[in-house]
Amino acid sequence: MIAAPLLAEIIRNETALYERLLGLLGEEEQALVNGRTAAVADCVTRKENLVLEIRLAEIARQTALGRLSREKGARADDDDDPEVTDARQRLREILPRVLRLNRRVAALLDRSLARLHATLEVLHDSVRVGRRYRADGGLVRTRPSAVDGKA
Repeated sequence: MIAAPLLAEIIRNETALYERLLGLLGEEEQALVNGRTAAVADCVTRKENLVLEIRLAEIARQTALGRLSREKGARADDDDDPEVTDARQRLREILPRVLRLNRRVAALLDRSLARLHATLEVLHDSVRVGRRYRADGGLVRTRPSAVDGKA
């Protein structure tokens, strides 16, 4: 059967893409921790390109599964091909690692953005530039400045 070895190769290629993504997320995490914004921006660009490649690999896998299913006349999940089983297992092992690291990077980004927002709030309050509005259109109440010692 031709479709099973092809499916195994497609899954191995998809796993390799996720391994590259795992490495890239590690780079991004280190760049965030070290405050290297240019490196973070580079990682984000490379990550976006890699995510597109992963999406194409997913489409190829789904197509191969459909072809295998038509060839067998049954569900492709019931395939006993050891190559497919091994490739599928490797993919299942790496996905939780990618998810965990992606969540850590997202948390670092959220904290960085919150710190930036707080810094901008302090600067804005010290300059007293006029009225400000929230995203929902509501007026942001002014607080005493923390910079001039009145707080």
